Amino acid sequence: MFTRLIAASLALSAFVAPVRAEETNPSVALLRDFEAIGGRVYVDSDRCKEHPAYGWYVNGTIHICVKNHLGDEEELADTVRHEVWHAIQACNGGPLTHDLDREVGEAVRRGWYPSQYPRHQWETEAEARNAAYNYSETEIAGFLNTYCN
Repeated sequence: MFTRLIAASLALSAFVAPVRAEETNPSVALLRDFEAIGGRVYVDSDRCKEHPAYGWYVNGTIHICVKNHLGDEEELADTVRHEVWHAIQACNGGPLTHDLDREVGEAVRRGWYPSQYPRHQWETEAEARNAAYNYSETEIAGFLNTYCN
């Protein structure tokens, strides 16, 4: 498990020595928090080769496809925040917000195309995109602690 986290930390933080990166990288810390509540994390699993995605969450598992980010560390950190937000939504039984039209509208204004997803996923995807944009790893870890413990 921690080998995957170390690999992610190296990809997320190229300028920090590997041991320090594991200790200080906010995305790695957030993934560790997710694992601490019983979640599983896979980095660059074989499934990443099958899907042109940056990552996904399903049933207590997060897949992060570091190689698919092509070195874009900012986008990689955004993906980690986004996927952990989906875990928070799962703990909550759905989106946390009550103004889902606003969530979809905000995500669309920032360039999201809802047509890439089935209609029933629009609210959860829009909210996760907005949360990843609006909240830091530390703030998302707080939500994780509140909703998933």
